[in-house]
Amino acid sequence: MGYWKNKLLEWDQRGYGSIGTVVCHGCFGDYAIKEYIKRHGKRQKCDYCHNIRKSHSLEEVIGLIVESAYAEYEDANGCMGYESKEGGFIGANTFDAYDFIHDELNQEMEIENEDLLNDITNTISDSITWCEYNPYGLRLHEYDYQEWEKFTNEVKKTPSKKIMSYDILKKISLYIEELDLIVQSGKGCGFYRSRGHTKLETYSSAKSLGAPPTDSATANRFSKCGESMFYGAEDIDTTLEEIADQKYEAVTTAKFYPTRSLLLLDLTKIKKIKWISLFDERRELRSPLIFLREFQKAIAQPVNGVIEEYLPTQMFSTYLRTIFKTATGACLDGIIYESSRIANKKCYALFFNNDDMVENKSNKFNKLWVDKSTIKRM
Repeated sequence: MGYWKNKLLEWDQRGYGSIGTVVCHGCFGDYAIKEYIKRHGKRQKCDYCHNIRKSHSLEEVIGLIVESAYAEYEDANGCMGYESKEGGFIGANTFDAYDFIHDELNQEMEIENEDLLNDITNTISDSITWCEYNPYGLRLHEYDYQEWEKFTNEVKKTPSKKIMSYDILKKISLYIEELDLIVQSGKGCGFYRSRGHTKLETYSSAKSLGAPPTDSATANRFSKCGESMFYGAEDIDTTLEEIADQKYEAVTTAKFYPTRSLLLLDLTKIKKIKWISLFDERRELRSPLIFLREFQKAIAQPVNGVIEEYLPTQMFSTYLRTIFKTATGACLDGIIYESSRIANKKCYALFFNNDDMVENKSNKFNKLWVDKSTIKRM
């Protein structure tokens, strides 16, 4: 009697009971559960689809499901107000076990076999009323975006405020590394740049076609007025579109190359990152990914000539250029971002100034050199 009493207590504490069936990876659409079964299972007949392939104890798979669920959900009995006159829990959505598994979790598990779905439902404790974690508060990505919006508003009002006082920039830099957004660009990777001018003007030198001198550097997406920075793109058409509003009489284009490999923050990778499963060991990065997707959209928006709208991204760039270091202590050389004019085209803001522009391939370590054969007047 004591054994079963202890077993019932154990099942109650962990949130699910016992079941003796085995299930194969093919019965789940979710990649993380598939990988878990392949890693821990053995080749045998599945009790649900009856195929012979890598299968594992359903009870242990349910253990993974429940453990993962608690990362983003919790029992309403311990965190929500209850008012019988109002019909139960108040102030946030709740789910009984059936609705939670069928309507919430199965959006991620992607189970089509009804017998399997019912066995999971019947094994997970029905004494739990599920709700989102911290039901009366913001989700992490919502809080982070609120902090970013607060940051943008404060920067526009008080642009001279010290950069170290903004915790959201530190948090973004942490997410950048966790989601592997820092890439290395080799010496053979070139960057196109276009300069608009009058028909009477002619430009052919690295310094005249590259990053402008400080006394003529205007405010841009990632640099303040008077800050010399190299802006380029992956192809000529994108550079032309980026300066199209200026209505120049003529344009000269050229391609620049770095004299060393560059370490760049690639913001265009954000939307290419595969959605992270709730059942993935990296599930804690789901909220940061949601936030960074919204962040990437926000900083890529056209400003329509309102220079003050650049202040938040300028501050972000200054933080990356002067304070941020990777886990290995390396500094960044620039930012890759999506063109606001042409979808899916890359633009570059490189932390090189006019003094770093050189005419020929150089042995100097920290320069951008212009390929004279690419200079073209239009």
